[in-house]
Amino acid sequence: MSSSKKIILKSTPYIIKKKGFSTIEFVFIYSCKYSKEYIPYLPLLRQLLLNTSKKYKTEKEYRQAYDEKFIISNRVNTFVFNDNLYFEFRLVVPDPKKVKDFDMNSAFEFFIDTIYNPNIIDEEFNKECFDREKRFLQSNVKNSKKNVYEKSYQSFLNIVDDIGVLKDNIYNNIDLLEKANSKQLYNIYKDNILNNNPIIFVSGDVDKDINNFIKKYIKVNNEKIIIEKNYSNYLKPFDELKEVDEVSSDHESVLYIAYKVKNMTEEDELYLGIIKNILGHGSNDLIFKELRMNKKLIYSSNTWMRKRAGLLVIESYINNTSKEKVVTSVKSVIKKLKDEEILLSYMEKLISDLEFNLIRSKDSRVKDLNDFIDEKLGIGYSLETVLEMYKNDFDMKKLLNLLDRLTLDTIYFLRGEFNEEK
Repeated sequence: MSSSKKIILKSTPYIIKKKGFSTIEFVFIYSCKYSKEYIPYLPLLRQLLLNTSKKYKTEKEYRQAYDEKFIISNRVNTFVFNDNLYFEFRLVVPDPKKVKDFDMNSAFEFFIDTIYNPNIIDEEFNKECFDREKRFLQSNVKNSKKNVYEKSYQSFLNIVDDIGVLKDNIYNNIDLLEKANSKQLYNIYKDNILNNNPIIFVSGDVDKDINNFIKKYIKVNNEKIIIEKNYSNYLKPFDELKEVDEVSSDHESVLYIAYKVKNMTEEDELYLGIIKNILGHGSNDLIFKELRMNKKLIYSSNTWMRKRAGLLVIESYINNTSKEKVVTSVKSVIKKLKDEEILLSYMEKLISDLEFNLIRSKDSRVKDLNDFIDEKLGIGYSLETVLEMYKNDFDMKKLLNLLDRLTLDTIYFLRGEFNEEK
């Protein structure tokens, strides 16, 4: 089951007033519809936009201008949530009121050129630059297949994901990269960025005058930006438990124990996050305490989830002889969660951890900005909102109901040939 609703945003800049910080951050986000054909093009586009432009045609020229303009950070990222794709451009610069020699106009013009004036010839990205970045990306993918962490993770995704929610990535679609061409990259860039209106955010010690500054470089109108939010695509549990053992020539042995949720809904995402945090984070951290501290069955562990896929995973690095004991112990830990009294004590610790994290996060330069963006786009919640939900909207019956629907779905073990018991 997937969730869908409209998000309506303004195209005039959102201002997040931040006093006491010596930097200003600009964020331009372009909302698009995602297509699988974009898989090889997204990393290529990111690299091409960050290394050259029409004005600075070589990496050396681009980097020299970057340094001369006192730019602290200039980044390009892409985020995919089911049918939704976001291109995000970020510029961090000094506050001109605090740095005398800093020219805000020059730095911002550089940023705008990064977005709107890339190194394009005849409606095609510079072929020499394109081919170079393509070779680099092919080499990176090839090298990643030698890394036990990446290799085991991608193998696991190919087993647990039968519809392509997680496994449709560049690692598993190297054939699409072989066919990628600079003309098609330009078309994707033109449709999704050049002919699109950005959602603009500005954070720092600024006021509404910043709007007039931005208007000097980009057309800003009062048109509404409508996002058809369709972020979730839940994996359904297999009819039977999938168990797969493979052998590698590595020293490490890696075990993935995956749970899926029967009849997953958007409301369940909050409660799946609670379970993940109890099992693998903060003062609870039940998996590490049981498997490492109490039983010494693992070297390390990581409990993670993909909430929009309805997937909860316990990833462990273990001895070859420990697999069955680890699986049994994980089952036991999750079974004990169904005791309401014990579960309530875990929730109290979780809330306490969040309160502590909230205090620590106040020193973060980007927390308020990132929280604001996430909530505007419907991507996530701020720590304050999560804490409020845990305190006031938490329903024990719903959490227990989710635990009843949590299904052991996939066990994947990559056995390292040279793994030795210690």
